[in-house]
Amino acid sequence: MKSFFQICVVAIVGAIVFCDAFEVCGPGTNDDLQSETAAAYERAVDWLMTEQNERYGWDHDVTSRVVLSLQLTKDTWFNCHDLISQLNVKEMEIELLAKLSHASSRNDDSDSDEDDDDNGGNNRDPVSAGRLSYPIMALHGTCHDVTNFHGHDLIELLNRKIRKYPDGDFNQFFQYAWAVLALCTTNSDIHNDYIEEIRQGQHEDGGFDLGTDVTAMVVTAMSCVKKNTDHDVDDILDKAVDKLLGSQKDDGQFRNINTNALVVQALTAAGRDPTSWHCETVMQHILDEQEVSGAFGVPVLTTFQVLPSLTGTSFADVSNAKCDENNAGGEETTTVLVDNENATVAMSLTVINDISGPGELGTYQTTIMFGMNLYQAMLQIQDETNGDFNFVARDTAWGHSIQTIDGVSASVEAKLYWSISNEDGRSNTGVDGFFPEDGDHVYFTYTSWA
Repeated sequence: MKSFFQICVVAIVGAIVFCDAFEVCGPGTNDDLQSETAAAYERAVDWLMTEQNERYGWDHDVTSRVVLSLQLTKDTWFNCHDLISQLNVKEMEIELLAKLSHASSRNDDSDSDEDDDDNGGNNRDPVSAGRLSYPIMALHGTCHDVTNFHGHDLIELLNRKIRKYPDGDFNQFFQYAWAVLALCTTNSDIHNDYIEEIRQGQHEDGGFDLGTDVTAMVVTAMSCVKKNTDHDVDDILDKAVDKLLGSQKDDGQFRNINTNALVVQALTAAGRDPTSWHCETVMQHILDEQEVSGAFGVPVLTTFQVLPSLTGTSFADVSNAKCDENNAGGEETTTVLVDNENATVAMSLTVINDISGPGELGTYQTTIMFGMNLYQAMLQIQDETNGDFNFVARDTAWGHSIQTIDGVSASVEAKLYWSISNEDGRSNTGVDGFFPEDGDHVYFTYTSWA
């Protein structure tokens, strides 16, 4: 089965969606921790959405970071059927264009990352290499061409700024690692000099100036470089990972919530065995820091940093693999996911209950518009059959969670859920990420995840 979204095995149980790709501490993650983490993620996302300003962005110059984190941790977040996510991304574009215009008027994109204000002091460059990395990765993940963003080649601009390191407030390896990571996740060329700069900045013990946070960010960037390029970075990576592991305290923490989150992502990106660094203990410390509101720590920035940890991902996983290669966002348009308003899809849906029922409960045929997901198809079938086919779903931060079909309910206590499959086998996504193809026969089967 083809899918435009991340491949993972989904089991929908009550209000929680378990996904193999999102097991926070790898295969075998404790079920209670997995459930608690999924609930924490949902609360954090809900809180983030309440923090939007009237322009559908976030104050204090963090819109691109929030968009990046939301799209990374739920790659169906930005889609052609969700107006709010499109407005969020549009505001990110507007903010970046304003910064680029301001920098251009002061020649900041060709001169120093440090500029003088009217009083003889210094202002931050709004598009320094470190700060430019966030919108580049967020734009790439939401189907934009970052080499032609309204006439701006953001990759070429980023390279020009990296080559001037250290310059202005682009002067430490936390920012430098983010810049290299932006090149890596966008499949851009990474110059040998950039890798050598990091190698020369690494201490003999594997760490970097300013401590564990920086070392963790370097590990994340180098993990991406190792996976996606021909650069040999094993020496940097191995020493840095050893430094991280050696900094773990007796209680399992690495320092505070920000450091814990960064290290969890770094070691996840580096593929280190989660049991070797007591991942579940670290995650519990992170979860314990969540406020009643859903926020973590110093609200938006910390929450942005924590979200990937809650889904077993890292910023090295940013990708535009779900975008239509022939329809990427360009200068004139913001492109979302694949859509074709003139095409239709004929499909069938069969409901099976072999556990507490007679087997097949019913088969239904319908024709939907191309680009509609399974959830939308189910709504259409329910309407067309006047409720002969009926279901109940809860809208969660992970997507729609199917609770009941034709009166038969999922149960956390009994470990029963509705699985999704078609003729190719079990579905790789939930109902929001499953996009039926013409001729698809979809099966909902009441089964156990025990």
